[in-house]
Amino acid sequence: MGKCAVFCSQGLGDGLLFLLLSENLQRNGYEVDTYHPSLAQLQEFFPNQALHGMHSLDGIVSLISSNDNYERVFFNLDSWNAEAAFKAKETHPDRVFLLKPTTCKGKNIYRTGFLEPKKTLLENLCLFCKEELHLSHVVKENGMQAPAHLEYRKNKQRIAIHPTSRDPMKNWPKERFLHLKRRLEKEGFEPFFVMSLEEKKAWGSDATPFASLVDVASFIYESSYFIGNDSGLGHLASSLHITTLTLFSTWRKEMFWRPDFFIGLTVKPPFWLPNWKGLGLQEEKGKEFIFERAVLKQFYRLKEMV
Repeated sequence: MGKCAVFCSQGLGDGLLFLLLSENLQRNGYEVDTYHPSLAQLQEFFPNQALHGMHSLDGIVSLISSNDNYERVFFNLDSWNAEAAFKAKETHPDRVFLLKPTTCKGKNIYRTGFLEPKKTLLENLCLFCKEELHLSHVVKENGMQAPAHLEYRKNKQRIAIHPTSRDPMKNWPKERFLHLKRRLEKEGFEPFFVMSLEEKKAWGSDATPFASLVDVASFIYESSYFIGNDSGLGHLASSLHITTLTLFSTWRKEMFWRPDFFIGLTVKPPFWLPNWKGLGLQEEKGKEFIFERAVLKQFYRLKEMV
């Protein structure tokens, strides 16, 4: 087998999801280089993967053109890398695969239009590996392993809560997160808001800021539960086999984007909230219709599943 390159889009969650592709290519005999802006920080959590920082757009095209050893090149398209991806596809049509997973109708540009909208992205990537790439051994894993000095679920009552995301429209209202934290504390749990230093500045309230992804991953791995918005840290927790409870603004996104490496539940707006095309009612207002009692109910269901 030869070498492959996987160029992820910029989001942390996207990178963790597409590492499933890298993992399965590697398990089937390929040598794989994975490129992402921040995943290389977590190299110690991926001892069997080769993680690299992202090149400039011109650098991506040059890298592919100069490296004939790459038998296959995969792009998880986003607005940042699309120009380089299309140039690479034009130059090397047989070697380059363009993948744009989305729940928006008519915008899926998998190489063969391959997508099952009622399956999670991870399930779709597994199908892609089997049916498009014809890999014989396919697993729903991305190869993430915690270093030996960390203890899995060391803190049995600790809950890591991520109350932010890159998209404010995805976020459950701040005051509801604060009230949820107080409620969980009264019931004997140890909830912590986890976020980056920059997120802490914007959040401005009680939170545990972390200077690096390694610190965040270590903290989550030694916690017992994770609660958060639809964001990359939910996929990070799931990759570490920590149970997740994720809050979604729409049913459509919940079905496709929910964390799926390990046990997890979701909370979404009630079924009667309409999602009429063009109005974006669920997208903009869906989180307002998620109430604390629904989150607590799902959390206790999740607790019984561990």
